[in-house]
Amino acid sequence: MAGAFAKGLLSKGFEAGELACMSASGESARALSEETGIHFFDSLEPLAQSASIWVLALKPFQLDDLPDDLAELASGKLIISMLAGVKLERLQRKFPNARNWVRFMPNTPSQVGAGITGVSFAQRPGKEDAMKVDRMLGAVGSSVQIDEAQMDALTAVSGSGVAYIFELAAAMLEAAKTLGLSELDASRLTLETFAGASALMKAQSDTHPDVLRDAVVSKGGTTEAALNVFEEKETRSIILEAMSAAAKRSETLSK
Repeated sequence: MAGAFAKGLLSKGFEAGELACMSASGESARALSEETGIHFFDSLEPLAQSASIWVLALKPFQLDDLPDDLAELASGKLIISMLAGVKLERLQRKFPNARNWVRFMPNTPSQVGAGITGVSFAQRPGKEDAMKVDRMLGAVGSSVQIDEAQMDALTAVSGSGVAYIFELAAAMLEAAKTLGLSELDASRLTLETFAGASALMKAQSDTHPDVLRDAVVSKGGTTEAALNVFEEKETRSIILEAMSAAAKRSETLSK
């Protein structure tokens, strides 16, 4: 995700000279540097000193492994975290003298510039920082600013939600093959149906999905027959149960 984020920034007009990276082993950061031209650092302290904005994209458990002297180097810096489940309060304890602390929750379509990212600030940002964060997030898709208390719900919707779409697509693809379509045709029809439906929903974002659904249905027709099965199986209740489980797990992981 960190590499996708960096590549997104470059694709949206950021200069390679504005960015720098490092990683625990050095291998992934070095490879990213060689691929993109951004600066590579083989140690943390020089990078921390030179950067005015820190983007933390390590594993959540690795936060505690960062050296204690980083707290002093973080003085006056903008700290941006992509660490799943790590709350702003924990970032504030780790870097108490930073100028602000920001929590991101991107999703995997960010890799192709089509992500939606939830963002929370520990304190109201200044105009310059707000513009910087907005510009950075715009490089990988769109964003929505929320209270941190809503982050678990957001995770259940957009963070984990991508997997629900993939699961439904996989189920439709397998069903299409069972109904007699070839692997190639089943794949193309399924993927293009998802892409087209998403594009239509986005183009008509003021229209509720229920209304768009009803426009496809004719009395006694094929779509009604399929939707009747969804209703009999209480599909919406299943989705609510699944998303509630995701939100609860997100809450547990953040403790």
